Amino acid sequence: MQQASQPEMAVYHALVKLIGEESFTFQLSDFHIPRLSLVISVIGIYYGNPDTLAIDTSQRLALEGQGIRTIYIDEDAALRNANYYTAEALEYRSHNLLARR
Repeated sequence: MQQASQPEMAVYHALVKLIGEESFTFQLSDFHIPRLSLVISVIGIYYGNPDTLAIDTSQRLALEGQGIRTIYIDEDAALRNANYYTAEALEYRSHNLLARR
């Protein structure tokens, strides 16, 4: 697997446990699960940056146009309980701080 942060590795291991390694791909900070038309993205505290938000919003909208939903997992949540937050994301439930605003 390419260079990954500790929170990304936590989500990676949770996905392997929950759905199997062959069921998803990992690129940058995103996990793509084709059979669920889902992308799980691990995001850090930098995420409040307006430039980052604009880029991610553009990417999310492009994916939605292809019928792919994006769920974000905060880095601290991934480190706290990757299995829980990953299982929630697989059910299309987000606990991301931005989703609660």
